[in-house]
Amino acid sequence: MDLDAAFREGEKLTGAGDHEGAAKAYEAVLAASPNEPECLWRYAECCLNRRQFERGAGVARRAIAYRPNYAVAWGCLGSALGFLGEHAAAGEALEEALRLAPDMPAARWNYALWLLADGRWREGWQQYRWGVVSRARRMRTLAPPWDGRPLDGTLFVWAEQGQGDAINFSRFLPAARARCGRLVFEVQEPLVGLLADHPGADLVVTQQLDGSIPCRWEAHVPLMDLPGVLGVDTPEQLEQYPPCLPEPPAVTVASGDGLKVGVCRRGSPDHPHDFARSLPAEALAPLLAVPGCTFISLVPGEAPPAGMAAMPPVTSWEGTQALLAGLDLIVSVDTAVAHLAASMPKPTWLLLAKPTDFRWLIGRTDTPWYPNARLFRQQVCGEWGPVVEQVTDRLKRWNEMWGPEGSACTRARDDEGYYAMGTDPELDRVLLAERNGHRGKCDYCGKESERRGFAGPRGWLCPRCLPAREPATC
Repeated sequence: MDLDAAFREGEKLTGAGDHEGAAKAYEAVLAASPNEPECLWRYAECCLNRRQFERGAGVARRAIAYRPNYAVAWGCLGSALGFLGEHAAAGEALEEALRLAPDMPAARWNYALWLLADGRWREGWQQYRWGVVSRARRMRTLAPPWDGRPLDGTLFVWAEQGQGDAINFSRFLPAARARCGRLVFEVQEPLVGLLADHPGADLVVTQQLDGSIPCRWEAHVPLMDLPGVLGVDTPEQLEQYPPCLPEPPAVTVASGDGLKVGVCRRGSPDHPHDFARSLPAEALAPLLAVPGCTFISLVPGEAPPAGMAAMPPVTSWEGTQALLAGLDLIVSVDTAVAHLAASMPKPTWLLLAKPTDFRWLIGRTDTPWYPNARLFRQQVCGEWGPVVEQVTDRLKRWNEMWGPEGSACTRARDDEGYYAMGTDPELDRVLLAERNGHRGKCDYCGKESERRGFAGPRGWLCPRCLPAREPATC
């Protein structure tokens, strides 16, 4: 066997995205020569692309055993351990990769994501500026970058990643606008209408495919660099940067008295990791069986599974926003719909694949990005059953409180004037009291609300924040 030819074939197939074919080529090389560190590293990377994380970690360790100072293998091991949820070990491997090769872009990028997920944002945003190759290429054509100091002229802010990221990070525009004379925000074409009246931008323009800039400017900054530039050093500081999308008039999407629940089970199929983050339609069956709810699909053009109504015809993000405004609750995988819903803000429950995006931090069920959102995480890669089971159980309990037959006002008070809302030993003594007709300030998000909320031992929650908190911690 020509080992060099087989190795080159593996590289060629990897570049073409044929990871199955590449794996076979590398396996052939390793069968004949099992101690080749470069082939072991390439094969480990191939395993990660095939979501074989445990095998990838083992192969990367073999490469390191034969070549202890092999920086790319350490970087690959760090990625594999991160995917496996071994957060501390992943950080150690990435730090070793950067000790050996401080300028390795992949390790710098992955270490940035590791730091951000760990909540070490001051360091993380600094590393994050390395970005991806396409982003770095454009940054070389734009100068000078903005460093956060007051600017008399025009600041050009460009959304360099996905549409959900643009919605999420647009919260930082008002703070940037306060430091410059004029702010121009460039986004993907579908978002222009939604963000046209954003309070942080003087002008919103369409992203040009050729990379050209449609206006004069004195400094630029990628949108997702704004937290670092503005000095957002901890997740707790996000409360100073709330989402600022205007809430549109609601569209009536279904009749009936039950809760109206929008469900987005998948994102764009063009996303490189959509196969992992999206949910099979059949996995939703337990959720769709919850009584007293009307379920509406939030996947455009898809024939929904039994028990769910099709998404009404909308052709823009503005139409989607109006649709969401007419719903009581949104259950969604990690996609732009979830960011839009949570930014409005609507009660939003996120179903997160493992590994999760850096912004959801480590192990949390709440998120400082959206006080009205709650996170449901996979514990094992690809296993959605336990996640749907948790969401289903929580929806049943939430429906008991908010459904037409389950309002707290229909339940008898106990001797202390509270409502017992639980059905299992852990929840039986959860006490939630109704606070009718009172304009109050939510002790979680800090906003005033005239709608009925619930009071408990730790304060009063408005209806928007209630679904983001476990009753036992209210």
